[in-house]
Amino acid sequence: MQITIDIPDEITEQLTETPDQLQRHLLELLVIETYRTERITHFQVGQLLKLPSRWAVDEFLKTHQAYLHYNPDDLVSITILNISISPIVGAGLGTKSN
Repeated sequence: MQITIDIPDEITEQLTETPDQLQRHLLELLVIETYRTERITHFQVGQLLKLPSRWAVDEFLKTHQAYLHYNPDDLVSITILNISISPIVGAGLGTKSN
């Protein structure tokens, strides 16, 4: 889908971005808002912005304060994982020795 936006000349004169930069900026704003409102997924963020990895998507979202969505089951899984790893790390088994 291609969308065209008409911007009055007096406003475009105030914009310092090139048309390509403005197009990218508007796409990013759309992606951020649709992600925040849970209309698109983390994976779709990467697809739309052509980001190279999951970590690049995470960084993009973090930079724009659009934090990852977790449901209650995710939080329980993370808590259980943290509890199961804590004794290993606490005993020094999760660290490298010289």
